[in-house]
This record gives sequence, structure tokens and C-alpha cells, in this order.
Amino acid sequence: MRARANPTPTKQRATDGSALPFRLGTLVTYHTALGVPWPTFDELITRLECLCRRDAIYWLARLSLYVQTWERVSDNKRDKVLRNYVMPDWAQAFNHWTRVYGDGFVFSRYHILWLMRQVFRFCPRKGQRISVWDRGNLQELGELLLMANDLAAFVEPKRLTGSLEVAANTMSALEMASPEHYHAHDLSRTRQIIDIAGRSSMAHLRQFHSKLEHLLGFTIADYFDLTLTSCSIFLTCPIAQDPEAFTPPALAVPLFRETSLDQNSVQVFLNSNSEDERYFRDQARNAPQSNADLTLFRERPLLSLESEFLPLDVAFLLEKAGRSLLWTAIKRSDDPKDREILIQHWGESFEEYVRTLLQECLLHRGTYLRHPEFEDGTQAFDGCILEGKCLIAIETKANTIPSRLRKIEVLARGGLFQMAFPRDLAARKMGRVGVYEP
Repeated sequence: MRARANPTPTKQRATDGSALPFRLGTLVTYHTALGVPWPTFDELITRLECLCRRDAIYWLARLSLYVQTWERVSDNKRDKVLRNYVMPDWAQAFNHWTRVYGDGFVFSRYHILWLMRQVFRFCPRKGQRISVWDRGNLQELGELLLMANDLAAFVEPKRLTGSLEVAANTMSALEMASPEHYHAHDLSRTRQIIDIAGRSSMAHLRQFHSKLEHLLGFTIADYFDLTLTSCSIFLTCPIAQDPEAFTPPALAVPLFRETSLDQNSVQVFLNSNSEDERYFRDQARNAPQSNADLTLFRERPLLSLESEFLPLDVAFLLEKAGRSLLWTAIKRSDDPKDREILIQHWGESFEEYVRTLLQECLLHRGTYLRHPEFEDGTQAFDGCILEGKCLIAIETKANTIPSRLRKIEVLARGGLFQMAFPRDLAARKMGRVGVYEP
């Protein structure tokens, strides 16, 4: 194994103290923690080639579950506990980083997934084991995560002249999940859109509802129950104060015995959202996507381990009942025309959803007019609200990504849309984009 760097920081000048903007979570990186030259991707590969692939994946998933990377946090207390457990020899470097830049984070959802993709690409099946009894290799994995915090944003070094620049260069500007969005909005909205289609007076929307169930292989109600029950095992998992005492549960069919869910359906659901280690390795090595692409984990958020399933990312699993539901169904259709029809009917169902909400909210204070037309018979808007002498025109558009990602480049490939967006503003200037495939 490559000799580890001495985790003693070189002297760095605190350019503007720790005056990072409020609620700005800056990543601690290998470069900024040690004050050494920017790590290279080749260095990362050399060190990955020494570690056992399955152990590295297990520990990255375990770290993600411990800090609950899918949730927003108001402080980095749990991050500090975990970093001191994983990298005890780095205490001095972490303290120095905090004095220079303020509070920061070692563990980030996007960067853990980014490193996980590299682990599948470069780690051998029979590498050096990582366990609580061999803390040296666990610290090695922690150092690789610090390097990923550098390399995931920029493979080549950027001059850092102050703490704000550190934030701009090391933060992932776009988080892949927001708990408020998923729990309060995305899941319930998706369910309502589909249910409204199933109750619609229009036959083609009722057929759309049935088509989704056919492609998913479950009724909509069962599909949501299976997804939410699977996720609740991790969302409600108690977190021990001592990371060594934290043993994350693995998904297995017996865990569902006390539910009303059919055991065969549970097995089918888990199988449909998982793949084995070889599949992830081959996809990571041979797929044409960039290193920043996380579609691999979005499509299959579970790693199949014989009779158990390891969650590679809980938020992507939860997303199966949110914005990914439509795209999961679409990708199971081999007919390009069928795919286009599904997208079209989803847009119409969303329009019906908006109309239903507006009608329920208006009560007797106004009138909602559906598909108003000009005198020549052409449609003027998707809808409008008439309240006294006030007319409000409404155009309804549905998308499956957060509104903060509106500035995107849309690429067509294989009959599906891919969304390409910058990982952060500086990456956009450099022309580096990551691929988001719904």
C-alpha cells in the first residue's frame, strides 16, 4: 500500500478567518487539511487498487447511514464524531482546519457516492480488508474520501485564496436530495398525480394509470408501501453515539414479516431495485458516463448480497416513490413511442393535479376555467382563474427535477432525456458538467 501522508498540516494563513456565510457547509478536503499539493486522480486510483472492493463499499454505505447524508443538519457534531473514529491520527489536522476555515464537513452524500463509483471501478475483489480490527485500512478509506472531496469538483487544482474560495471550490453546489422536498412534497405529490389519473373521466389517463402499474409490476398502492417500508428501516434506525457500536441493518425479506406486504412481492421489489457486485463493477468500468454521473446508483440503489441487500443510498431508494417512479416505468418499456406517450400523459396528469388543487383552494371566491380558447377555437392557456374582473392565465409545466436546476442543457439519447448540469458555478466555467439522468 502507498505510504500514507503524515496528517500534520503545514502552516496556512487564515485569510479572512472563519467568516463563511451562515449555513454554508464547507467540505474538509485532503488539500486544505494538510496544505499539500492537490491530489491527483492517479494517486486515488493507486490507493484504491489496494483495498478490498466489498469492504470499501460496505464501509462507505455504513458511513453514509451513520451521518444520515440524506438529511439536512444544523451542525457538524456527528460528522466530528465519525471523522475522529475513522481517522484518529488526523485530529491535529482537523483542528487546524477548523481554526483556519471554521466548521466543516468530511462526509457528504454526493462525494461518498462519487468515491463509491471509483471503488467499483478500481478496487479488486481480493484486496486488503477493512475492519474495526484493522483501523489502518479504515483510516486509508477516510483519506481517500478526503481526496474525493477535492477531486469530485475539480480533477485539476484551483488556486485557493480565501475561505470563500475554498467553499466555492470544494462544496457540491447541488445536493441530490432534500428531505423537506421528498418527505413533504415529492412523494405525496407523485402519489396524488397518479391517483388523479386513475380517477380521471378521461379514458387515456386511466389507461396511463394502469400502464404504470403494469410496467412497475405492482399496484401503485403496493409500490408506495414497499418503497416506504424499505426506507423506514433506515430512516428510523437508531444511531449509536459510538460509531463502532453502530451496526446498520441490511434489507432482507424476513424483516417484512410483521407487515401486511406479500413476501413474494417484497422479494420481487428488492430484486428489481438491486444488482450484484459484478454488475456495478462492469457498469462503472464500461459505461460511457463521466465520473460525476450517479445514474448507476439512482437506478439500482441496493447492492445484492445473496439473501440480503445493502443500501448504497437511502435517498435514491426513497426517490423510487417520487420523481424516479415515472422514469423507472419508462425505462421498462422497450417501445420509444410508448415512452413518448407515457411522458405526454404524465404532463396531462400533472395538469389535472394542478386543476384539482386550484379548484379546491378557490372554493366560491373564483372560477377555474380549463383550456380556455380564443375565438378561432385555438387553445389560449392550460387554464385560467376568473375572479371578478381579474383574469389570471395559467400554463402548467411538469418536470422531474428541483426548480433550482432549471438552467440545464437537455440532451436526447435513446429516446430519453438526460439532464446535464454543472456541479457548481466554477465547474460550469471550466466546462465540466455532471450527468443527471432521471
